[in-house]
Amino acid sequence: MLDGDSGTAWVEGVLDEDNPYGRGVSLEFRFPDETDLRLACVVNGYGRSWETYQENARLRLLDVETQQGDSEEVGLPEKTPDTFAVHQELAVPEGTTTFLRLTIVEARAGQGADRATDLAVSEIEFWETD
Repeated sequence: MLDGDSGTAWVEGVLDEDNPYGRGVSLEFRFPDETDLRLACVVNGYGRSWETYQENARLRLLDVETQQGDSEEVGLPEKTPDTFAVHQELAVPEGTTTFLRLTIVEARAGQGADRATDLAVSEIEFWETD
């Protein structure tokens, strides 16, 4: 997720038939110093190709949390063939923090005969004030 390559992805990989898309799984990013984090942007889904995007599950709703508290649940709209590898903005609670936690609330299932039950996120970027 932090390699600058939307052709690779973090995959949640929870082996649970009752929870195939990792609802409740969190990703936590730690910053070495308090950071005035203003925005996080993700490439939601597997961004290698339109086909891999469609085959893999992806975020629909997630919770964004920092030291300042929780944001509202953030909804990520479905993408198109022209936008599958484009970053989407996540609003973050205002103020300084040493961490950002993203928790999967709901996912969109992969599609097609080769669909995967694992949820994928290709990239994340953080924007802060100087």
